[in-house]
Amino acid sequence: MVDAWDQNHFAHAACLAAACPERDSETFWIIWAESLRELRRYEEAKRCLARARALTSKKGSPQIAIQYGHLLFAMGDFAGATLAYREAIRFQPSHARGYIYAGFTLLRRGEIQKAIYVLEKGRRCTEGELDELYANLAFAHRAAGTYGEARNALLKALEIDPDYTVAKRALADIEAAETSCNG
Repeated sequence: MVDAWDQNHFAHAACLAAACPERDSETFWIIWAESLRELRRYEEAKRCLARARALTSKKGSPQIAIQYGHLLFAMGDFAGATLAYREAIRFQPSHARGYIYAGFTLLRRGEIQKAIYVLEKGRRCTEGELDELYANLAFAHRAAGTYGEARNALLKALEIDPDYTVAKRALADIEAAETSCNG
């Protein structure tokens, strides 16, 4: 099942999960839920995540919260997704993942200043995809028209990963905008 899921073979992973007799791990239920979400089988995915949550001693985990967020986002419930991502932050405040997804979702909703606030808080993280956190912070600043802040965040992303293509393209956009708007 994991091999199929790793290859983005979600239908195959879902079939393997349905046939699997050993269902006693949180990871099993999360992978099954993600596969079902990718197949747009949302109610089944919700049940899988509920089962994963029931198996944890803490009534959840950052991974479950992230998957709930992804599920709600896919269903168009951006407010619910934001709350789920904030739950992931509460579980694991030093990891960038929850901040990235919460900020992205807020930005998607047009709540630019809230996105900036969440992503700025994420700058304290010591784990996860910090280059992606800074890129998303830059996108939020770009949306707000604060191009200098966007440039600084992109430079930080590129300091972490000099080959980050998305950040390079966004930096070119910011530099062109600064020239056009200030020139």
